[in-house]
Amino acid sequence: MLRITTITSESDTSRTVRGPLAWLMWLAWALVIALGVVVALVLLVPLALLALVIGLGAWVFARVARALRREQEPNGVLDGRRNVRVIDPESPRDGGDE
Repeated sequence: MLRITTITSESDTSRTVRGPLAWLMWLAWALVIALGVVVALVLLVPLALLALVIGLGAWVFARVARALRREQEPNGVLDGRRNVRVIDPESPRDGGDE
């Protein structure tokens, strides 16, 4: 019924003969392909968005962690040391050896 037949003549010319319902087979394949595309999009788009959100969150976390780590290093705002001036008695700038 849904048969596709190729007929070759003696002069090596071929002709394809389709059954009466060949268009139905074409339509079925088109629907299968369309359904596959829709299912792929339904699965891939949310996964891509989730990956984007996770990636942006990790990037922001890394930037904030790096900024806080930098501020806790020596001479940073959050290093916890008091602002004390060290006086070198040998330095002419501090009044020594004048």
